[in-house]
Amino acid sequence: MSSASEVLKSLARPLNTLGAENKVQRRKALEHIRAETIARNIPLEKDQLQAIGLELHRKVLVCLSDESEKCRELSLDILKDLIVMCPNPLVLLPAFMPMFVDRLGQVELVEESEEIRLSLVQTLCVIIDLAQQGVAQFLNDYIKVLQQTIKDGFAEVKKESCKCASKLAKTIPAYFHQHSENLINPLLTQISHQHSKVRVAVIACLGDVIRFGNNKSVEDVISHFAQRIFDPIPAVRLALTNVMGDWMLNLPDRYSFWHRMIPLLLSAVDDSHIEVANAAVDFWRRAGRQFEEENEQELKDKLDFSVESPAWYPEGVERPCIGCRVLIYRNFGKFIHGIQNDIGDWGVETRIKTASLLYQCLLNVEDSVTQFLAKVFSALQKGALDEDKQVKKYIAACAEMIGYFVNPESWCKILLPVVKAGQNHAGLIILANIIRGSQPDILKHYLEDVVSTCASDDVCRCYQQSSYLLGLQSFVAELCRNQVADVEVYKQELFDIVITSMALSIDAETRKHGYHCLEILSQCLMCEVADLYSQCTSKLLERLSDKNKLMSSSSSEFLLFEGLVLSAGASVGVALPEVMHMFKLYLEPDKEPELRLKFLTVLCKLVLTAGETLNSQGQLSLHSMSLAKDVLMPNLIWKAGRTNEATRTSTITALWAILEGEFISKHDLRVIAEEMVPCLTSMLDEDSTTARIIATKALGRLISTTSLDPDELHKVIPDLIKRLDDRENSVRLKVTETLIELSNALPNPYNSGLYRAHCENMYEGLLIHLDDPDLEIQDAVFEVLKASLRLCPDSLRDSINSVKHRHRTPTYCNSLLEEIDQRAIVGDQY
Repeated sequence: MSSASEVLKSLARPLNTLGAENKVQRRKALEHIRAETIARNIPLEKDQLQAIGLELHRKVLVCLSDESEKCRELSLDILKDLIVMCPNPLVLLPAFMPMFVDRLGQVELVEESEEIRLSLVQTLCVIIDLAQQGVAQFLNDYIKVLQQTIKDGFAEVKKESCKCASKLAKTIPAYFHQHSENLINPLLTQISHQHSKVRVAVIACLGDVIRFGNNKSVEDVISHFAQRIFDPIPAVRLALTNVMGDWMLNLPDRYSFWHRMIPLLLSAVDDSHIEVANAAVDFWRRAGRQFEEENEQELKDKLDFSVESPAWYPEGVERPCIGCRVLIYRNFGKFIHGIQNDIGDWGVETRIKTASLLYQCLLNVEDSVTQFLAKVFSALQKGALDEDKQVKKYIAACAEMIGYFVNPESWCKILLPVVKAGQNHAGLIILANIIRGSQPDILKHYLEDVVSTCASDDVCRCYQQSSYLLGLQSFVAELCRNQVADVEVYKQELFDIVITSMALSIDAETRKHGYHCLEILSQCLMCEVADLYSQCTSKLLERLSDKNKLMSSSSSEFLLFEGLVLSAGASVGVALPEVMHMFKLYLEPDKEPELRLKFLTVLCKLVLTAGETLNSQGQLSLHSMSLAKDVLMPNLIWKAGRTNEATRTSTITALWAILEGEFISKHDLRVIAEEMVPCLTSMLDEDSTTARIIATKALGRLISTTSLDPDELHKVIPDLIKRLDDRENSVRLKVTETLIELSNALPNPYNSGLYRAHCENMYEGLLIHLDDPDLEIQDAVFEVLKASLRLCPDSLRDSINSVKHRHRTPTYCNSLLEEIDQRAIVGDQY
């Protein structure tokens, strides 16, 4: 076997050739050196290789600066192998490290080849493995190199540099501690790199650099770590979770940074990727157990007397260990302010994570949250107003946790004033979910304050937004589910709340949800929804009729009244006295026109469906006389304005429905008929076609059902005849029907001598329209003349003969004359 000196002699010429100008010669010289040292067929002894390396490594190192990339690559391979194969590589490093710093540690890029830069960093890693503690003397050189290579443009170099930094930190922590801060900024510049594997490497490296270095750097990196919570790549989030878990367990100064680490670890518990979530849960559990062991004496009482799970505890939720609960309790106050801020962040992902974190904190802190309750409610209010479904879900769960762990006496003092302020629906949503989690036996002692607050006018009548009304309904539904045995005492207030929310709603979905709440309430009371209406409608109407709180056309009270009576169905008949009192109170002529119109519209709807509403108990006839005389007829008096016109139309419609339904007895109708006729005839001149038609129908109904004095009937005739000139045929046809009823209502026998002038005027007016261009009108007028010819046939004959020659066709006139003659021949009484 050749000795080291012999080998060196054989390498003298190749070593000299390393300085040749021809790059091919330099390359071949390096290949020859490699073949005679590292790659010999018969390997050299390690001691021989050590001696050879000491002699040639400096000359080979020079080739790391060769202009030929291949020469640099070959020289690096030789040097790397020498380091690996020499028994004491430390003796070679004093020459190596300056060259590494020269090639990699400069601000300006020196080594242009990405592959060689990667190999250089890999060589640095190998040196750490081989030198172990001995690498400490070159720590400054390492730091200079890593500060630049971590920011290298080649992703693989970045990753290898992170690996090298981690290895350096773990190998010589006692020395590394003083220099770790120099790597923090370079690493932070790469934490958001576009390659996910680079981000993973950087996060893992930061974890090691800080754990084995200066722990104060936690403050510098924690905000950057927080951004990685939202990284779209699960591997990055898992890397962050692993770092946080490792710090929670092993960071020397971890007790100073619990409040920084806990939020990041707990934010991963609900991660969408199961591996990340499981890792976070495992680390948190281990951190809690370790905390118990480290503070066993301090926590002795809690450990000795703790129960596995309280009697009242959320179902399907594993209770955290005492260590976890104490950790949250001691640190929650330090980061609750951050939760308050972030839950209102502009980014939806931030809000979701923050709401999730708050839930985990409440689950761990349990009843100790009482001292932080004001700040927690502030955060919940912001979250409850969020439009994102995930945020809302977590906020609801958070509120439910408060219900489980906090005594109602505590949360009532803070939350009920928020609800009473009525600024938005947040307080109601929080209250509903707290009730869901509350223990029924304890909550029932505070129901009076809770229910009275929500049932107050300032709370349940202040908004028409769907979200607010749904909050009211959710409160009622959750209270019913929680307090099944004690709902009876508060049924009126709960009924009022639901009806108000339905009445003020502007969308069908809210009303549908409100009816579902009524079903829940009725189920608790073991009755039907209709029975609930019957039991509670009267009292609610009594509240609405309070003269100290008179409503206006724009007030919520009218909407409540309208919604109640139109949805109550048959229960309106049960509360008929209260309903009638409301109509009398607000249909006085001096009331606001818009309000009277709205009430009359409601009255019309009820009267038109009286069988199912007002008269469901058969009692409407007891009130109809007063309704017609005292309420409706005064509203038929003419007043200028479109609103007043619409009011009269609604009034005449309601009056017609009462007459048509025969809700006023004939005796009572006779009493008010003489007062009603002028009101109805005045309506014949209304601009509204509908009003004229209904007035005509109402007049006909009144004439046919009462025995009006002939003088009164004769007064009506000119007004009806005038309406035969109406622009609408529908009105004219209805007038002819009424004239027939009027003719039939006149006495039989008829005193034609006394009333001849009335008859002549009527016949003259009718004969004009007997020659109308519209054949349908001609036929209708013909029927009126046939019905009335019994009154004064001689006068009719004279009138026909005087106008017959002016008609387009004498057919109708001849028919009437024949009819008169026939009656005279047979001895007709006329």
